[in-house]
Amino acid sequence: MTSPISRTHSRAFRFRIRSDDAPEPESGPQLPWWAVAVGGALAAAAIGWLVVSGITVLGWLSAGAGDLGDAIALGTQFWLSGNLGYAGIGGETWTMTPLAITIGAGVLIARFAAAAANRRAMTGRHYLAVSLLTGTVYGVVVGGVALAARGGGVAAGTAWLGAWALGVVAAALGALSALPGASPSRWPGWTRALPRAAAAAALVPALAGATLLVIAFATRLDRVAALAEGIGGGPGASVVLFAAQLAYLPNLVVWAGAYALGAGFGLGEGSIVAPSGVQLGLLPGLPVFGAVPDEGVGPLPPAAWLAVGVAAGALAAVVVLRHRPLAPVGEAAGVSAIAAAAAGLGWLVAGWLSAGDLGTGRLVGLGPRPIELLVFGPGVMVLAAALGGAAWALLRPRLAARRNG
Repeated sequence: MTSPISRTHSRAFRFRIRSDDAPEPESGPQLPWWAVAVGGALAAAAIGWLVVSGITVLGWLSAGAGDLGDAIALGTQFWLSGNLGYAGIGGETWTMTPLAITIGAGVLIARFAAAAANRRAMTGRHYLAVSLLTGTVYGVVVGGVALAARGGGVAAGTAWLGAWALGVVAAALGALSALPGASPSRWPGWTRALPRAAAAAALVPALAGATLLVIAFATRLDRVAALAEGIGGGPGASVVLFAAQLAYLPNLVVWAGAYALGAGFGLGEGSIVAPSGVQLGLLPGLPVFGAVPDEGVGPLPPAAWLAVGVAAGALAAVVVLRHRPLAPVGEAAGVSAIAAAAAGLGWLVAGWLSAGDLGTGRLVGLGPRPIELLVFGPGVMVLAAALGGAAWALLRPRLAARRNG
């Protein structure tokens, strides 16, 4: 016969096991992953359109430039151009992507895709399904809006393709965090430093470009202000113009980064801005172009700008060798070169995305020069990274011997 004391201890023991080990009951119904992916794609499209169109409507109506329908149509076209499509504004075709809108959309899609991926144990097939479903739904929404706004199948197809690519890539990056083995700490030893090394190398031209951009605006602020005043239209038009230029701010950083690498960029027919020389034709009358430097050769020799690419490649080698300090010469040079190549390829893609047209005439052919960017971007970065990694691996034993001796 069991004593009352033993029964009490038995109940207490059973209670402790259940309260400590049993999972917490879920507070409410949980949506399946596919519902989160579809809802996230719809929400990302709606949020992006509301923000862009809302700013346009506020500025448009405060300027008294037209009715609400015209303002919404303008905002919608601008939103479509931010989704890797193109905009039809004032009878002109804008093919240049406002990268601030693209980046914002990509961040939203990635967050929703990550939430969908975390709904169940991740597998490679599930990861692919989340990426494709999110991107396809997002592309269908953007393509449908383009079809309704423009009434043309070609325009809608272009918008769908661009938005689909944006959605799939952003969703894949967002869902990557839930994929087993995706963390670099679980990769083979020699590859673990690649993401950080490539990101560090890519950041060097971006910081150089942002610095150049700030200096250009600070030293030519009077020109920029004069162009802004010349456009007129009142406070409302100024708000819309400022917001539009802010949407292209990442494009300008990429252009300035291309200049810092030595490649330079074009500003329409007959206008080139590069360290080797600035040649200006008729520039667009937008305020941001008031920051363009004067014609002629810059204050520094063109070869001096190669230091930016060299610094980017050297930084890639430093990051790699911090993770693999005892790597042999071949591995140090090879891994550093791969990281630099990834950074350079990223800059080529950024240069391509940032370029395009804002109409016709003086607004055609804006953006980094691709051939020059290929040479001065990945070319210089890879060479500097490989030489830097190999040099450090060769010098390391001598430095260690001196330190110990």
